[in-house]
Amino acid sequence: MCDRRQKSTKMNGIVCPEMDARLVEAFSKGKLWTVAQSSEDVFEVFSLPTVVVDLQNQLWTCYRWQINSFSCMHAITAIQKFGKQVTNYLDPFYFVDAY
Repeated sequence: MCDRRQKSTKMNGIVCPEMDARLVEAFSKGKLWTVAQSSEDVFEVFSLPTVVVDLQNQLWTCYRWQINSFSCMHAITAIQKFGKQVTNYLDPFYFVDAY
């Protein structure tokens, strides 16, 4: 625990570096996708395949969040394109404070 605490003091940002890299990758891959808003928290991300993202219930039709407990590229793209804060939809496990 002491080793992790010392490592975490050297981390920049609020999300662990590995997860931050995954977020950056998702942002870059999702730039070309079109997102349509169905309701306040439901979006359709036009990628191959098209994915429906329900932010309130944290459900998306690619099922990656349900498997990994980490937002998929589709959800991150929808969150970003509609000006929401991505960190509000991340499991607290992935934050530096939890590390």
